[in-house]
Amino acid sequence: MSVQSTITDPARLAALRRYDILDTPTEAEFDDIAKLAAASFDAPIGIVNLIADVRQWFKAEVGIGVRELPLDVSICAHAIVQSDIMVIRDTLEDPRFACNPLVQVEGGLRFYAGAPLRTPDAQIIGTVCVLDRAPRPDGITDRQRLTLEVLARQVMTQLELRRVASIETLAHAMAQAAERRSRFILDAARLGSWEWMMLTGSFEASSAFKANFGVAIDQPFSYEQMLDAVHPQDRDRVVEAFQATITRGCECDVEFRLGHAEQGEVWLNLRAQLDRASDGSPFRLAGISLDISDRKNEEAQKQLLMEELAHRVKNTFSVVQAIASQTLRQADPEIARTFQSRLVALSHAHDMLLQKSWSSATVGSLLDSVLGLQAEAHRFNIAGPEVLFGPKAALSLALLAHEMATNSVKYGALSADGGSIEIRWTLADQVFQLTWRERGGPPAVQPEKRGFGSRLLRMGIAGSNRAEFSYEAGGLSAIFEADDERITR
Repeated sequence: MSVQSTITDPARLAALRRYDILDTPTEAEFDDIAKLAAASFDAPIGIVNLIADVRQWFKAEVGIGVRELPLDVSICAHAIVQSDIMVIRDTLEDPRFACNPLVQVEGGLRFYAGAPLRTPDAQIIGTVCVLDRAPRPDGITDRQRLTLEVLARQVMTQLELRRVASIETLAHAMAQAAERRSRFILDAARLGSWEWMMLTGSFEASSAFKANFGVAIDQPFSYEQMLDAVHPQDRDRVVEAFQATITRGCECDVEFRLGHAEQGEVWLNLRAQLDRASDGSPFRLAGISLDISDRKNEEAQKQLLMEELAHRVKNTFSVVQAIASQTLRQADPEIARTFQSRLVALSHAHDMLLQKSWSSATVGSLLDSVLGLQAEAHRFNIAGPEVLFGPKAALSLALLAHEMATNSVKYGALSADGGSIEIRWTLADQVFQLTWRERGGPPAVQPEKRGFGSRLLRMGIAGSNRAEFSYEAGGLSAIFEADDERITR
């Protein structure tokens, strides 16, 4: 296929749309990949880019300064028609690019190496690439080739995690809506109704309810038989739920397995409400039953998928760390340690999110996980309400806390034996606020230069750009704020 036909291929464009990634804000996990790509080649430019129908858009970039370019000047657009890494040793000697204005301009692009971003269904949606303003007659080494391949796989793993999380969120919302509707659809095939008259002991059950319990329609059924049908490991929990409804009047909503093995594992969701007589005594317990076996199976399959993704992400992080260690072994040791520690912080945040099916993580658990990498727990005084952060905000908070703690170890309270850090957060009036106060260390001094870490901190939580720092004799104080809409992303 030609370059143009490949770009406009409906199947390829549909694959790109599935990830819903175009025009999203910059994110640290992708920025780090672009930086590592450039550093691995000792090149000024590194890019994570997606090829749309009329433009190439940069999810992350180093050394370019823009977020997108038209396709008529795109070198990466030619890379998606290849099945392997595309290497252009000298663009002026390649007829495809010799007349490209980005090549001809003074200080233009003279070298290119890009690995394709390939989806599970073999569609190429973009590249991870590096560029240089000088030609490289010797091309790339095997290690550099491996680096690009691994980083491209890491980008696709990130995109797949997001896609699966989005599907799971949608599936969860649809399941909730279906359950609400099911309360009123008593004639649905898998929905049963029942009623237990507590004074007389009579028990009425619909045919669908009996079918849920594996009982023939013409067979009598009682409240005691219903409890006996519950799986032995779940029976006490079901009885306790009924007793709570009878004694306290609360709605019963319990999920349990049935004990009849001939039908395989059957899960039911049973809901019940209590009716009282005029004197307040309970006289009727009535409810519905819903076969949720399919949902439970889907949840188990999703859990297996998330565990497999977690395993792959951990493996990828390990490979990236190993490559970074080898690539940066001749670099400033401090730069290598900083980069490695950021990778470790990201890895811990990923682990926290994967425990919740990539849906959310609490502020307290995130801080405990990340700060524990820097110092003993007693050095931190952490307190605040249970606030859930979405995946993007959680990764942002993990990097921010890691950067603050790293600086404290070097220059602040954690550099002194008796130093400590107090961290508090609140969520009020739809604004999340986190305060960081260091005590017992040297006086805080405002840094003269702003490196990547300083810029990361100034960006605040999830790119809110609401960060204030106070450099006091008693230690550094900082306040980070973000709207609640931003922290749930």
